[in-house]
Amino acid sequence: MNPKPSTSGVSRKRKMSAIIKEDEMEKALIEESESDSQSENSEEDILEEEEVIGTMDLSDEDLDDEEQVGTLSDGGKGIVWFVDRQQTSSNITFTGNAGLKVPNPGNNPFAYFTLLADDLILNFILRETNIYGKEKLKTNKNDLYDFPVFTEAMSRLDLSIYDRFLVILRALHFGRNPLPGEPKPEDPLYKVRNIVETFRNNMKKTYYPKKELSLDESMVMWRGRLYFRQYIQGKSHKYGIKIYMLSEPDGLVLNNLIYTGSRDKEVGGIGHTEKVVKKLLSDYENVGHAIYMDNFYNSPNLSLELLKKKIFSTGTLRPSRKGVPKDVMATKLKKGECISPYNEEGLCVTKWKDRREVMTFSTEFGGDVVNVTNKRGKEEAKPEQVVHYNMHMGGRPTSILLLR
Repeated sequence: MNPKPSTSGVSRKRKMSAIIKEDEMEKALIEESESDSQSENSEEDILEEEEVIGTMDLSDEDLDDEEQVGTLSDGGKGIVWFVDRQQTSSNITFTGNAGLKVPNPGNNPFAYFTLLADDLILNFILRETNIYGKEKLKTNKNDLYDFPVFTEAMSRLDLSIYDRFLVILRALHFGRNPLPGEPKPEDPLYKVRNIVETFRNNMKKTYYPKKELSLDESMVMWRGRLYFRQYIQGKSHKYGIKIYMLSEPDGLVLNNLIYTGSRDKEVGGIGHTEKVVKKLLSDYENVGHAIYMDNFYNSPNLSLELLKKKIFSTGTLRPSRKGVPKDVMATKLKKGECISPYNEEGLCVTKWKDRREVMTFSTEFGGDVVNVTNKRGKEEAKPEQVVHYNMHMGGRPTSILLLR
């Protein structure tokens, strides 16, 4: 009986060939993933908020002498990392004159409102509303003050009659429509652009912020037809118009940017988040401010660029960002352990673990651990970066709540 020819050799070759192909595919996918992670996130990225809670304990004895003077490689990305801080940026001091730039209006809320919604804005709304109403709507400034939206906010007593309210509401306008035969303006925000810019300018003329600033985004609920309508899974309002906001920790919004999608001429396309940060901070350079942001915006390269403009930056950091040292990314920590390399400019990346691993960074604070008291009155140890991040990102929920 003739034995059947063995196919094990062919089978092994096929298996080896398949393994090689899988290895090549995996390598290609890894390279593509690294390439994608090096670029800034696109508008489709899902935003995740970091909850930084935990305790830890770290002493200098945990590092031996060789580690104290050693360096860490970032995988050839051009940044050399050291275990010890090479220099400090503490010589940058805040030189801004924080506070109102105009006389204090006292305790009258309506007076504060008119600091921003001044006669220039009201006359503009009045003119555009009358034009849109084809001169049939004879509205004056008092009608706008008596408009129920203002009335509820400012507690004014005089109300326009209900019919008058409906007429004003139907014709209320903030920008002129193109006439028949005229091309539609390229700016997708042309109907509100003037009033938004006027509010921004009035804010700059009225108030200068303190040192600490925070940057985040919010969604204004909108399910209508807009090509730049966004969808963010993690938000309570999943569909809407995305607004980037620069604010103080107490929630006072200083500047904002309405995002009109990837076609946005100012901040759209590659490097979107970096463009947003630079745009919103353009009026606060070389003064010594400190900006706090979450991992959607942060990267080592951006933080070093801001530092050159005398702006500190602190926040959470995605491990996949370009410039993050691969040695830190690969290090597996036990609960309570921490690693904090520095670069030559003083940027510190901290990876620590309590319930899970969290990566933070700062150009202002190092990897020191401080004792703080939590909400339950218990003392615990946290990295200094985490403490300041939690302290100064408090303006986000306040301003976001006002938009809902």
